[in-house]
Parts: sequence; structure tokens; C-alpha cells
Amino acid sequence: MLTARRTLTIGVAARSREWWVRPPAWVVTGIVVLAYALWLGAALRHASPQDFIHLGRILVNKSQASAAISSRAASYRYDGDIGFDGQYAYFLAVDPLNAPSYMDSPAYRYTRILYPMAARALALGQPDLVPASLIFVNLVMIGVGTAALAAWLRRRGTSAWYAAVYAFYPGVLITLQRDTTEVMAYGLVAVAVYAFDFARRGLLWSAILFALAILTRETAAIFAIGYAVAVVLSGTGSWRERLRQNWSRAALFVAIWALPIGFWKIFLRWWLGSFGLDAHIEHLPFAGIASWYPWVPGQVEEVRIVVIPAVLCGIAAAWAIIRGIRRVETWLLLANVVVLVVLLERPAFNDISSSGRITIGVVLAAVLSLPYLGVRLRAWIWAAAVLWLTPMLFWFALPTARAYLAAIKHRLPG
Repeated sequence: MLTARRTLTIGVAARSREWWVRPPAWVVTGIVVLAYALWLGAALRHASPQDFIHLGRILVNKSQASAAISSRAASYRYDGDIGFDGQYAYFLAVDPLNAPSYMDSPAYRYTRILYPMAARALALGQPDLVPASLIFVNLVMIGVGTAALAAWLRRRGTSAWYAAVYAFYPGVLITLQRDTTEVMAYGLVAVAVYAFDFARRGLLWSAILFALAILTRETAAIFAIGYAVAVVLSGTGSWRERLRQNWSRAALFVAIWALPIGFWKIFLRWWLGSFGLDAHIEHLPFAGIASWYPWVPGQVEEVRIVVIPAVLCGIAAAWAIIRGIRRVETWLLLANVVVLVVLLERPAFNDISSSGRITIGVVLAAVLSLPYLGVRLRAWIWAAAVLWLTPMLFWFALPTARAYLAAIKHRLPG
């Protein structure tokens, strides 16, 4: 009897330890979504969903083309004259036909169409509901991206907890705070990667998901291109033999994700007179951040949170490739570091609110690389993760805890 009880106790302890070390994806996702929901609850106690848009007076007053936008001009809560990028998603979600009149570069802003359209659909086209729906869509997509990444990690024999590194990257919080597109784009990328590796008819579904991600934010194409190359080079034999065997599958894969953004760009050229190709990359490494030197405290923060961790990840990816770990995940990590940090344009480094959210792709690629890196190479990623996550203690965890402790203290008698 004692032996059976002891065996049962040991078994329960072993299962509990396994559950903690390698939790189900839903546990990690639940913790992440709950944490962000608590943060939202604290933030919205003293703010309105409209504050997340960061509207600027100049663009709101630029036109009277949309009654839905301009009729609220007197009641908007403005973030100065300029505002932030979330205002473009708001204009699009409220009035897709007349929103160009309120934009600095309409075709460029309309390229990122999916997020505002999802918010508009959720709001049932009601302008008063759009500010809340923009927030809700991003919260849901934080959960979706975390769930897909956690499930992928488990299928690769790695702890799902590592998905929390992606979920609690400061850029994710910035995106939620400012109603921008990155969380939705990279959440769709995470689902696309899971579908590519594990779903039935994964090539089709991943291509469709990549198409949606690119219509949310163009930088998602880095991942789509990487997986297209993976399709071309899959199998055995020389690269020529593999190319001959796989070119038709790869061409179909590329067509599914590339044609929607291609046709959309052509439509924008016809309607708005531009393909919306405003963004560019620098010609010299780190010219974007270097151009701001001497750095003010905001740029120093970007160097610490964005640039140095990316360099560490780039070293890990390059060394892995040199050592023969030439998987799509390691190549994608190197590509994201180069495009989204090393060659990132000067305007993106104006403050952490821009560079932090743009570089979410680096963090996603870093987590995807973890199952294939040895202990020494993982150490570079862990060092980067420390630099990524430390600010969240002061920006996210402590303020949320203080807000709820203050609320509890306020409700206590006496």
C-alpha cells in the first residue's frame, strides 16, 4: 500500500515537473493574454481606448472629406500636432474610402490594409466602436501568435515557455499601446510557420497566411521569401536536382502569397497614384542609428533594447550557419537582423516606439532558431533576451502590479 502510494506521489511529481518544464501551449498563451488583459484593465482605468490611437491635430484637420472622421474633431483626445502611426489604422477603419484625405502617404498606409479592416469588421462599421476594436484585435493576435509559436516549439521538442520571450518583447507592448500593425502581421507569420511544418496541406495554408501577413505589414515578406527558398531546396541531391524537382511547388507557393500584395499595389497605383514604396534601407551598416549621434537618452535606450540584442542574435545566426546549421530558421534570423536593424532607415530610429515594434520580426526569428542551436549559441540568444525583457519589468509588470495594489488598497475599509 505504501509502495503504491509512494509510486503515485512520484508519478504526480514527475508529471507536475514535466508540465512546468514543458507546459502545454495553452498554458503559456493563457498567462500571456491574462497579463496583457490585466495591463489593459489598469491602463483603461484612467484612459480611453481613443488614447491608444495617438491622433495628431494636423492630419485630423487636413480635410473635411469624411463626416465620420471630421465630425469628431472637437472631441478627439490628441497626442500633439503629429500623433503616431495608429491614427492611419483608425482613419482606415472608420472610413476606408475617404481616409486618404487624412494621410501623409495614402498608398503607403493603405498597403497595411488587413489590421484596420479586421477592426472595422469587428466594430460592425460603427466609428464609435473602432477605438476599442483596434485594441481587441491586437490583444487577440498577441494570443494567436503566442499560441502558434508555443505549439511549434513543443512539436520541435523545446519548451513552450520560450514563446513568452516573443510575447513580452517591448515592441509587442508598444504595438498594443499604439494601435499599429506589427502584432497582427507577426502573429500571422507564426501561424504560417506552424502550418508550413505541421499542418495538413501545410504549403497551401502557410502561403495563404503569409499573404495575409504581408497585407498587414510588408516586412512579413522576409519570412515568406525564406520559406519559399526552403521549398526550393527541400529534399536530397544537388541544388540543381532539388530545383528541378521543387520549382513548380515553390512557384505555386510564391504565387499564392505574392499575387495578393502585387494586385493590391497595382490597385493602389491606379486609385491613389502610387505603389506606396516609401520605405527604404540604408546603404551602410548601422547608418540609421549612427545618424542620430550624439544620442539622446531615447537613442541610448534603442541601442540597448534593439541594436545590441540584434547584434548578439546576428552573431549567433552567422556562427550557426558557419558551423553547418543552415536551416531556414537560422537564415531568417540573420536576414531579419540585417534588414530590420543593421540596414534600418534613419526615421525608424527616432525613438523606441518606432524601432521597437519594427523589430518584432527579429525576436520571432530568434525564438524559431532556438531548437536548432547548441548551448553555446543559445547563450547569445539568452543574453539578447535579458536585454529585451528587462525593460518590461519597469514598463509593464511593476506598473500593472502597482495599479491593482492601489485599487485594492482603495477598496479596503479604513
